[in-house]
Amino acid sequence: MDGTSGLEMVAQLTSKPQIIFTTAYHEYALQAFELAVTDYLLKPYSYDRFVQAVSKASDYLQWQQRSLGLSPPSIDYLFVKSGYKLVKVFVNEIAYIEGMRDFQNIVTPTAKIVASLSFQELERILPKSIVRCHKSYMVSLAMVESIENDRIKIGNKLIPIGETYKEAFYRQI
Repeated sequence: MDGTSGLEMVAQLTSKPQIIFTTAYHEYALQAFELAVTDYLLKPYSYDRFVQAVSKASDYLQWQQRSLGLSPPSIDYLFVKSGYKLVKVFVNEIAYIEGMRDFQNIVTPTAKIVASLSFQELERILPKSIVRCHKSYMVSLAMVESIENDRIKIGNKLIPIGETYKEAFYRQI
């Protein structure tokens, strides 16, 4: 970086984006936070710690947009960690998401992707057209074929509507 440190570069910025430092040097953390960086990751860091930092930046940007009266940007796809790889999932292809303890099974017409994301993370990043209907399920309203006796039919799958989520789900549709 032309002999300029990351801290010096951030100090020169007039308009600061969300900045996450990833470094092996713990001694610069205080200076970084004095420059209002979003987070400071010490190498080696875990994937969960990385997701936490990115979530912090995303949460701040969403709060900033809401406080300015702006609607959040819509997303067309997201990358989810599945095993040792990142898999691209197009949001409009998601039929439903089934919770399996620490993992979520994201089901599309052509694939089942086991992702290591929480329902809370998914609810935060996915559009409102993908709705939580049960403690273990989220469904894409565009993929719902029918609803009968508080069960949602998507393809050959019947998905229950939980008591906790029933009122909000029916309000959403």
